[in-house]
Amino acid sequence: MEKGLAGNTASIVVLTALLVLLLVQGFTGSESFPHSPLFTAVLLCLAVVLVLRVIENLRHFRLRRLPQALSHAAIALILFAAILGRGDKQILSATVPKGQTIGMASDEEGRIHGLPFTLTLKDFTVEFHPSGMPSLFLSEVDITEPSGKVRSVDITVNHPASVGPWKIYQSDYDTEDPKWGTVSILECVRDPWYPAVQAGLWMLLVAGVGMVAFAGTKRKEERP
Repeated sequence: MEKGLAGNTASIVVLTALLVLLLVQGFTGSESFPHSPLFTAVLLCLAVVLVLRVIENLRHFRLRRLPQALSHAAIALILFAAILGRGDKQILSATVPKGQTIGMASDEEGRIHGLPFTLTLKDFTVEFHPSGMPSLFLSEVDITEPSGKVRSVDITVNHPASVGPWKIYQSDYDTEDPKWGTVSILECVRDPWYPAVQAGLWMLLVAGVGMVAFAGTKRKEERP
């Protein structure tokens, strides 16, 4: 049974099912579809198939197969982290007026949650393109950590701040405020499975380098 699930047929069936579900989601435009039990079950099946392929490669170990096994293990790790992390991930929105300190944020349903740190907005800058579209949101924030340590950080859209398992992103600003630049909206994300995803990405990188290296070695061996 294990050999069958680790074979190419099982991989093709699961990948085909995943492709069909992605096409359905694309045509329907449903944002909740990727969180459905069916979609989760297909992702779980794919992860299991990949793990079994890794086991099969290790049982019949060859050095040339190591990058392939590592890439399968990496994708399986990322899938398991994505599936298991759905229930643990928190995404909260914190509206911080300039000069004020907040220690709470709200979820998508408007429920208030306490944060294990506080945020003090020292300054907020919005820059615009000539077209009038915003080009930069910059929040200068003091973060008071649970230990009492205070850090001053600059938070922009692509440069979040980190506090333990939390990441703090620049999300938006209060466009209804006549004095733009006085209220920053920060997104606080807690994803305990993020390190596993990072590890999987590094494993994929190493596997890619290994595949290139072994491909070069094989070409040299095939030369007359």
